[in-house]
Amino acid sequence: DQGSENVASGSCGIASCNNAFAIFINPAKIGLSGNPAVNLFYRNYYGLKDINQMSLASHFSIFKMPLGLGISTFGNKLYRETELRAGVGVELIQQIRLGVSLNLYHLDIKNYGSAIGWGFDLAALKAINDEITMAFVVSNLNEPKIGAVKERIPAYFGFGLAYRPLSIIELNLDIIKDDQFDFDYRFGVQYNVNQWFSVICGFRDLVNSVSAGLKITNNNYNLNYGFQY
Repeated sequence: DQGSENVASGSCGIASCNNAFAIFINPAKIGLSGNPAVNLFYRNYYGLKDINQMSLASHFSIFKMPLGLGISTFGNKLYRETELRAGVGVELIQQIRLGVSLNLYHLDIKNYGSAIGWGFDLAALKAINDEITMAFVVSNLNEPKIGAVKERIPAYFGFGLAYRPLSIIELNLDIIKDDQFDFDYRFGVQYNVNQWFSVICGFRDLVNSVSAGLKITNNNYNLNYGFQY
């Protein structure tokens, strides 16, 4: 999960209008929001003070080329995963966008040393009309491995569908197939109460979890809160 909005919507949003952490969720969305942005995300797991996730993501343009950068870290002093990403999103033809990200993974386990691996994601996004957007992501397409034992880094294929029947509501469906797990169906809804306040909820089928959250928008600033149960 990357971003409180993504957490609140049931880890759903491959095709959504949420572009805050596009470098992690769908690099084809990099640059869609226009203005440069920096996003910070913090999450605590299971109420344990040492099990935290922190992520920083940004997008900007150089010579009109939309670029994205991201760093995410998870774990504690004994076990820590760190992920660095750099990506680009471009519009190939009208209403069709393609995105690519290069991912560097670093794993550090106390008394056991550290290891590095790399992978890359390929993604696309297509606006069918003003109401419907569809997208897909293939994560770690090169099937990367890490460490002396060559442990596989998880890879998945994801398909997303976003439907906006009204300007105040967006419905999202993601279908995720991880190479080690069964299909995961994820559903998310965002309702914009007004121009500065939104309510979000979601559901994940594979782990049977529900989620919800709030989004507050004020000019160029967003403040989001999400939780999963």
